Amino acid sequence: EAEYTPPKLYYVYNKKIASTKSVLFWLGATGNKILNESLVDVIIQEIEKICSKYDLALGPHDEHIKGLYSKPWVKNVKTINLDLKGIAEYYSDFKCVIIPDTGPMHLVAALDIPLVQVFVDSNIEQYAYSGDNKYVIDNKVDIKDFSQFIKRYV
Repeated sequence: EAEYTPPKLYYVYNKKIASTKSVLFWLGATGNKILNESLVDVIIQEIEKICSKYDLALGPHDEHIKGLYSKPWVKNVKTINLDLKGIAEYYSDFKCVIIPDTGPMHLVAALDIPLVQVFVDSNIEQYAYSGDNKYVIDNKVDIKDFSQFIKRYV
């Protein structure tokens, strides 16, 4: 019976890593939440149609994920090794973040950055965020809707 209050995170912004990119596709995930290559490939192909400036990244504990992918884009995946404040600043440099259902997804939601949440093995009703600047992908991409969402922010 408690009233829902969206998460919010406040911090002092000190720009350490400046990005000239519009979209961040964060690939970091664990276990069954790791995105399969065909889903990642579809998302990347659509991003490339919309904007040429995007980043692919993950955290240092998720570097093994790169070995799961064989597409040429894997060579562009950056490993970002920052503390919580630094990663919040890094995410804030982007106009939109695409991310699997992981801890960092909740950080992006708390920062109120336009967010594409990618669910492959989680309870969407329990963990997904809703709102004008939130979008959910459930195992497959509705290209038209996804494109319209991304175009709003880049």
